[in-house]
Amino acid sequence: MALTVLVPLTGLLMVVPIIEDGPAKAVSALIIVEFIYVFIELVADAVPGIMMRISPQILDGATQALAGHPGWLPEALRDQQLAGDLLWFLAEIVDVPLIILMFVRFARSDRSEAISFDSLTDDQLEALNREHLNGAHTRPGNSDA
Repeated sequence: MALTVLVPLTGLLMVVPIIEDGPAKAVSALIIVEFIYVFIELVADAVPGIMMRISPQILDGATQALAGHPGWLPEALRDQQLAGDLLWFLAEIVDVPLIILMFVRFARSDRSEAISFDSLTDDQLEALNREHLNGAHTRPGNSDA
């Protein structure tokens, strides 16, 4: 039950900032969180395939004494290793484009943030640095008061 609710909510949290333009810092921070999530998925998806590949024993208890086992099929251990290779490959082939997408999104976000800082005068940038070092995190001219 928890997964039925938690998985769609997690997906929604990652998609909503893409749809609507929020504060630049929030979008930038969310892109970093998404990148971390995709990287964890990259590793987590590969683990079952790697374990099947490097295991020195057959994990599901199959033996060579299977009835009607054709001679041209690989042995049970080799078959498991090939299945692990295939599982690992499929997991990575899905995750690599997502990581590339995350790099592209991060680069675009960074470029737009750099443009906003480049448009500041030296005095505005100095004031922004001073406010940042003092603990205030508002841009000059954008006070909410």
